[in-house]
Amino acid sequence: MKRKNIMILSLAVLLFSCGGQSTTSFQQSSTASSITSTTSSAISNNASSEAKLLEFENLLFEDETIVYDGNFHSLVVENVIEGAKVTYSNENSFKDVGKYAIDATISKEGYVTKTLTATLSIIKADFEGISFKDVTIEYDGNPHLVTITGNLPQGSTVKYKCLEDESITNSIQEPGQYTIQATIENKNYNTLVLTCQATIKAKEEERFITYYGGKIYFQNALDKDRLYTYDSTGVTKVNNNKAQYFTSVGNYLYYRSDSLLSPSIVRIDGVSTKAVQIVSANAEYIISDGTNLYYAINSLLGKNNGIYRLSIENDVVVTKRIYDGKAYYLQCLGDKIYFADGKNSKKLFFHHQR
Repeated sequence: MKRKNIMILSLAVLLFSCGGQSTTSFQQSSTASSITSTTSSAISNNASSEAKLLEFENLLFEDETIVYDGNFHSLVVENVIEGAKVTYSNENSFKDVGKYAIDATISKEGYVTKTLTATLSIIKADFEGISFKDVTIEYDGNPHLVTITGNLPQGSTVKYKCLEDESITNSIQEPGQYTIQATIENKNYNTLVLTCQATIKAKEEERFITYYGGKIYFQNALDKDRLYTYDSTGVTKVNNNKAQYFTSVGNYLYYRSDSLLSPSIVRIDGVSTKAVQIVSANAEYIISDGTNLYYAINSLLGKNNGIYRLSIENDVVVTKRIYDGKAYYLQCLGDKIYFADGKNSKKLFFHHQR
């Protein structure tokens, strides 16, 4: 009896044990299947959402270099599809020389937003139409400005200097040759350096000067070669004569008063400014032996060419030709007149005064 009960109890324990394991295994399998199904569904939904966003294609946003021209410039994205919005960083509008980095953002619903970067370079231009020509100025005692010519762009500066003398810029006055340099600058242009040769040229005319009566008599180039004196009191104008070939005899100063129509030999006494005409003659190289005057005439026609002696006795003027032919650079020495003979290639000759 006891043995039978023990067997029944053992069978019950075995059945209970087998039944519990089977139930637990079913529940675990069901839960794992549910989790796997949920995860797969979420991944599938995300992949489907990303697949709907498209990529922009063939967009062009390239660097560009432009020579300064005074206008505003910008960069533009090319090949943008219809409906897309383009937003540029900065103002994307530039005029002055420089390098400008510009970002462009392209967006549209259903597309992946795209950002591109490009650089706009505006480089310096060259000055055009500016010149600095050589110049020759006739000396007149006044300062003269030497300047460039042409239209300078707004904001330009010009600096001048003389290469021979740093104390001079571009204002010149005295006879000579000057190398003037002009440097032109502007933030939007390449610096331009130009030079010119500026010459102040004295007239190639012989001017005459002499000492008489305690004063220096001279032709004043600053007043059309008119007659002036200089002494301890200063510079004084004598008259409007263009005085040439000075010589003195006794109490008088003689000279030729040059005139295109009627040149003549005149005299002044050193006190009065009035010139008294002695003889009408196109006289050159007037000299004196202390008593008489001598002069030459060298006209183109040649009719009256020669050396003349002029004597004044009791205010009576007597002239006599003592040599026939062109003569230059008369000098009196002893009883002879020395001169360059126009008939003999200007070789040195002499002639007795009497």
